[in-house]
Amino acid sequence: MSQEPFDPQAPEFGSSSSNAYLSFKDLRVLGLILLVLAACLYPIYQYGKRKSERSQCVNNTKAMSDALGLYAKDHDDGLPPAYRSDGRGLPTLGATGLAYTWASDLSGYMNPRASFRCPSASDAEVAYVEDPTSSKKKIAVTYGLYLPYGGVKMFNIENPDGTVLITETSNRGANGSFDPKPLQDANGTPVDDAFVVAWNDSNDRPSSGSKFVTRLAFTETKDGDFKKGFARHDEGSNALTATGAKFNLTVGQAVIRQSAKLPGGIWAVPASSAR
Repeated sequence: MSQEPFDPQAPEFGSSSSNAYLSFKDLRVLGLILLVLAACLYPIYQYGKRKSERSQCVNNTKAMSDALGLYAKDHDDGLPPAYRSDGRGLPTLGATGLAYTWASDLSGYMNPRASFRCPSASDAEVAYVEDPTSSKKKIAVTYGLYLPYGGVKMFNIENPDGTVLITETSNRGANGSFDPKPLQDANGTPVDDAFVVAWNDSNDRPSSGSKFVTRLAFTETKDGDFKKGFARHDEGSNALTATGAKFNLTVGQAVIRQSAKLPGGIWAVPASSAR
């Protein structure tokens, strides 16, 4: 029986059409495997991403705590004002059209690797305030200072380790957050307001009718329902007490506990804030 002569250019595994068919089939199987793996790994990726962003947010709050301590040391134990305002308590805007706030004052004391913006915050949640170093720059902010303690002396805070000083916030009701009285300028125009935490009935001083604090980074709370909302992080929003201690603020803690006709507990205010 004779054999055909060997052809070195012949396909190794049969005809080219058969080889192409097998390659196409293999690619389909490989693509299906990759899709299944991606679907399985995506939740793990999202979990890791949330944890990383949460860690950065914790680092931000620690940096703000350190910056507050340095600022207070340079200002006779005083805290920075919440924002520059006119005689009616309305924010005065600089040449940039932005408010000058506590974050503007603290920016020079902040760790350069930290930020006033939480990496989990959406663009809509960000307030922009003046950068004191340049009129061409601005500072992105998603943390707010609790209004009654802007500009006060640290030693005048009665329960510093149990009073919220700074916490995560959302700008102008973004993502369904609670902001029934948006901050306005002297012309009545709404301005970015995520840099300050105030009350449901006032941006000036609380009253016996104050029930909630505003602008916290809790979605689905725009109607004042703090039983169904969600915090920016799974564990809750990062917050600092007046002594710089960090804790997790949960949605239900937006509700004020009245004490002697003034907010008490973690939202305590000085008696001078009464009206």
